[in-house]
Amino acid sequence: MSPVSIETPIYGRVELDVSNHFAPSIIIVLAQCLPMVLSALQIIYDRKNTSLERMLVAGVRPMEFYLAHVTQNSSLIIIHALLGMSIGLMGALILSDEVSVAVGLSGLMLPLWIMSGVLWPLESIPTYFRYISDLSPITLPLDGLRSIMFRGWSYTRPTL
Repeated sequence: MSPVSIETPIYGRVELDVSNHFAPSIIIVLAQCLPMVLSALQIIYDRKNTSLERMLVAGVRPMEFYLAHVTQNSSLIIIHALLGMSIGLMGALILSDEVSVAVGLSGLMLPLWIMSGVLWPLESIPTYFRYISDLSPITLPLDGLRSIMFRGWSYTRPTL
């Protein structure tokens, strides 16, 4: 008689796929690391731009600066998460099983990435296609983020 007995698991299966193991960890790591890196880069950019020093000289306290960044980033994350969840829920309502949802949403993401300028710059596409790409939920936030990060624009610009 063996000292260890293998019985039917209460949750899940005995056999684990690699995707079952890595998918949750990748989601958690990306959900934690991306906001961490982006918020750190945002403050470093403010420091290099000397806008941090200008704000402190103007009388903004460090706690107010911190709360402004937390509020700004949290609102953007919440809006983006709600948009992603609504697209996922729409896919679940249209499609019937897990495989078709995974394939359908994966098949939706690549055209969205191409149309939105994630993989290819929007300036190089024809004008008529630009109107179609503006309907993508990724295009305008990506364009705004690029304008803020690379052009140094603020949120007060009318195009953002």
